[in-house]
Amino acid sequence: MKKILLLSALISTLSLPVFAQSSSAEVDQVKEDNAKIRHETKDIKKDKTELSQERKEKNAIQAKENKEVKEGDAIAAKKLEAKREHEQKEINKDKKDISKDKKKRAEEIEKRNADASNIK
Repeated sequence: MKKILLLSALISTLSLPVFAQSSSAEVDQVKEDNAKIRHETKDIKKDKTELSQERKEKNAIQAKENKEVKEGDAIAAKKLEAKREHEQKEINKDKKDISKDKKKRAEEIEKRNADASNIK
């Protein structure tokens, strides 16, 4: 009886590092996933900041354009309109970037959650 208990204790002790290693690898994967999520969140914040700045620029151009139209300067108004349209394209591009970053972050969160549920 003592030999069986001793043998089972020995087996469980030898198998413990194998389980600990797999658990450690899973924890490392979750940490890596968390780092990716933080990176995506930073990208989203950066893109939102850029979007806000471009909207401010577009609104300033719009105000100048309205002033030129009021004063009757059609040539200057046309130039400002082209500049404003360019800013709107930049805004649309940033909106797409934000949307892509949010989608990528959601995928990373889903992956992280799946990895975390595998930790024993």
